[in-house]
Amino acid sequence: MLKFIFPSIAIFFLLSCGKKNNSKPIEQIKNESFWSKSIVWTKCPRVNKEQKKQKELSNTESDINLISSIQFECGTFPVPIDWNNPNGETINLALKKAISPNQSAKIGYLIFNPGGPGGSGVAILESVLKLNPKLIQNFDIIGFDPRGIHASAGIKCKDSLDSNLFSFFDSEQNFSRMQTKIRNLRESCFEHSGKLIDFVNTENVVKDLEAMRVALGNQKLNYLGISYGTSIGATYAYHYPNNTRVMVLDGVLDLSKPFLETVKAETIAVKNTFQHFAEFCFNSAKCGFNFKQISSIFQNLKDEYEVRSDSKIIKVSKAFLQTYLSNAVTNAENWELMANAFRQLENPVQKEIELPISRDFSGFIQTFAVHCLDYPVNNLTWNEYVKLKEASKKIFPELNGHIITLNIHGICSAWNGKRHDPLIANHSLNISQPILFVSSPFDAITPHSSAILKHQQIKGSKLLEALVFKHGVSLLPNATCVQDNVNQFLTTVSLPTDYLFCTGK
Repeated sequence: MLKFIFPSIAIFFLLSCGKKNNSKPIEQIKNESFWSKSIVWTKCPRVNKEQKKQKELSNTESDINLISSIQFECGTFPVPIDWNNPNGETINLALKKAISPNQSAKIGYLIFNPGGPGGSGVAILESVLKLNPKLIQNFDIIGFDPRGIHASAGIKCKDSLDSNLFSFFDSEQNFSRMQTKIRNLRESCFEHSGKLIDFVNTENVVKDLEAMRVALGNQKLNYLGISYGTSIGATYAYHYPNNTRVMVLDGVLDLSKPFLETVKAETIAVKNTFQHFAEFCFNSAKCGFNFKQISSIFQNLKDEYEVRSDSKIIKVSKAFLQTYLSNAVTNAENWELMANAFRQLENPVQKEIELPISRDFSGFIQTFAVHCLDYPVNNLTWNEYVKLKEASKKIFPELNGHIITLNIHGICSAWNGKRHDPLIANHSLNISQPILFVSSPFDAITPHSSAILKHQQIKGSKLLEALVFKHGVSLLPNATCVQDNVNQFLTTVSLPTDYLFCTGK
């Protein structure tokens, strides 16, 4: 069973080559010697017996045959912590490369990012190949862990988080207590990870990506990104508009709108998706509730539940459960589990429910570290937070404003540290770029309206709308229409029209 804290705001992006590109970025002009560094590729470390057993259990025979036929290499690449001081302290980025068996037809490198922030491109590379095996016919595919994430000097902290965190958003006094907890958490992260914690924002990740492109032979970038990965792609396009061959941005984040509009759009998307889930639930023997009944269950949740996950018990708050379910609903693959959960939640004496919730909340910290630097809101007051929450409650009152974006925004109100310019300007591009935006009108995490707006802002871009209940649809197995268009665009940088439409298959 797939374990997750929330269905990740996230999944995929890619990079490739093309003609030689001789334009030099400002960072390269500042320090020529640094840009002579190369990626050191070696054999990937062997997995231990337990990891190998788990992989075999999760793979089909065709998956095993595919992966065993591909050669992988793992690499490290040094980048400065602070790009304004390229001769200062460095960290090593972790990369993994799947080598195309068809080198004579290879277009170049395809770099991908799985989103998050906090997703590991190294860990998920094999899954990408299994979900869309045709990608490797024309590209060597590279997954990388962005700075501060997983194997790329992943942010570590002395303190940790628990599932009660979102419960502190119910009063001004508790909001202040939450902010104190977050300030202490951030200080413990600084103690363990040093100044890197102030430089894990997307602007620096994009400079790392440009350095990787140069190290790979100065070939133009081919990139596929999902969710947060779309921020990396859009920001790269803004800073290096002449260095891109092709991009696919799937599950589009848009920071060019005022945050109030973002909260409203996300809440509308969550409510609409719950209405479709309710149709599924009403016709399910395990559920049988309509939307009104599901809303009532939300409204009558107890303050705390015990959740059983893989035979382990974890206590979660009502606020956490509301946030969790508002994210889980975006993926129809979770609906059977959710239907069973709502059946248990409907029972007023039920104390224990089953959901695949991870006990490890450390991944959240890396999400906060990036998000809070990208969109700094350390001056957000309780009254301002309440206005945002009330706007969400007017749309879907039973959820009580517990959507993940708003909760992270509240947490970032206390994430002190180096301030960076927000990414807002970089998402209002108004330039010409070879980009395909992929989106679903049923995506409750990155609303479809964001993809429409980005398509309007970027000249020459394409928009693919897929009628799928999923966040990140470009790697859906058996989604032939979506994958055929994505693969064609990555290969030829062209599609027949600016707007395309796909059903689930």
